[in-house]
Amino acid sequence: MTNKKKTIFIYSGEGTHGSESQMKLLRYSGLFQPISDILKLKHDMDLEQIWNQEIGQHQCPYSPLLTTITQICLSDIWNHWGYQPDLVVGHSTGEISAAYQAGLYDLEEILLLSINIGKVASNLSGAMVHGWLSESELKELPANPASFNFKDDTGIHLTFSGTTSEIVSLQNKKPDFVKMKIPHPWHHPLYHNYLDQLEHV
Repeated sequence: MTNKKKTIFIYSGEGTHGSESQMKLLRYSGLFQPISDILKLKHDMDLEQIWNQEIGQHQCPYSPLLTTITQICLSDIWNHWGYQPDLVVGHSTGEISAAYQAGLYDLEEILLLSINIGKVASNLSGAMVHGWLSESELKELPANPASFNFKDDTGIHLTFSGTTSEIVSLQNKKPDFVKMKIPHPWHHPLYHNYLDQLEHV
């Protein structure tokens, strides 16, 4: 008896799009036009204009929306190619697309959620860095750990999220840490202070 192979759709966070990303492929998705219509009629937003101005900037309020649109349009294309996921997994803003693919939200709801999260995230600026720490250094974490990435003989590789002052302090202690090209400290605990601004979906 052989085990059936599983199909998994994995959605990343803000790394989904870059400055050279084009919407040419996304237009083949049956969701592209409905998305454009919802944004125009419900939110007075022009998708092409936002895309041309904001793609690859990873700047809120628009980046979570562009990430979600890109991912759910690509998923729709995969569906039409015959790929249906047995499991969906999302990281960071990719969780929004995973929730849509899993059927937890409809198209209008998922777009509204992406817009609202982008608005909330625009309240907080900062940075993220990644690098190595030893086991002993973990006892006094210098900033908020966004993720524990992997471990080997040299230590543990982590991503840290923080306000500008927190990250400057961390890099003064760990100058080998690499700063990521994003303007917001995703996963930072301070985002909880803005939850009351997140309109219910």
